[in-house]
Amino acid sequence: METIFKKIIEKKIISYTIYSDSEFIIILDINPKNPGHSLIIPKKWSENVLMMNDKSFSEMFLLAKNFSNYLKEKLNAEGIKWVVNSGKEAGQVIFHTHLHLIPYYKNVNVYKDFEIKDIYERLKNKENNYGEI
Repeated sequence: METIFKKIIEKKIISYTIYSDSEFIIILDINPKNPGHSLIIPKKWSENVLMMNDKSFSEMFLLAKNFSNYLKEKLNAEGIKWVVNSGKEAGQVIFHTHLHLIPYYKNVNVYKDFEIKDIYERLKNKENNYGEI
């Protein structure tokens, strides 16, 4: 199925890609709820998380755990909200599985003057030190 995420994975659309391996891509959300709001997107299409195979499901959530710790470290986030919408009635808008990781901060204005490119510069990671899956 052709979705905006497939176009991002195929590099037909530019994104703020923080991480990519053979199975997943992590990008910054272009309409973030908070600075550092990221999306983990499986490269293999499934309509929603309930349709993923068990292996990919497990790998996505392990990556989410490791990347959440990375967000906390790099952005001094106090907490991370994980959001997965499965189905139109549950608020899913893009029908390609994805997991939102939304950082939360004690000081809500900590990054108020930052643009998405500033957050990207803080997060892009050549060493991949938040863990391989």
